[in-house]
Amino acid sequence: MSKESKIDDLLFVIRTNMKRIRKEKGKTLQQMSDELGKDPSYLSRMEAGKKKLNFDIIDEYAICLGVDPFDFFLPSGMVVKDENNPMSIKAFGDGVDLSTIDMETLEKWKKQ
Repeated sequence: MSKESKIDDLLFVIRTNMKRIRKEKGKTLQQMSDELGKDPSYLSRMEAGKKKLNFDIIDEYAICLGVDPFDFFLPSGMVVKDENNPMSIKAFGDGVDLSTIDMETLEKWKKQ
């Protein structure tokens, strides 16, 4: 698997979570636009993968939504963190070390 496809998969997870969490928080693109000072069409294209992400916008989104930016990097439903190990999360009842997530596991999470 190429480096680009791994990055694309990670970006898919981040974008999906940004949109999912925004909707869970009850925020519209217009509300996000007003709070972030960005055009709503830009935010829509960014969430859809048509505009590049950068760490600044990830951080701004997290602040606006009142979440940890790390939450955008977790596949959907994986938000329970181990307080003693910041690189460990709980998923499907098991602890998962983020440094060992493989592409097969990521593909399963994308299908949920």
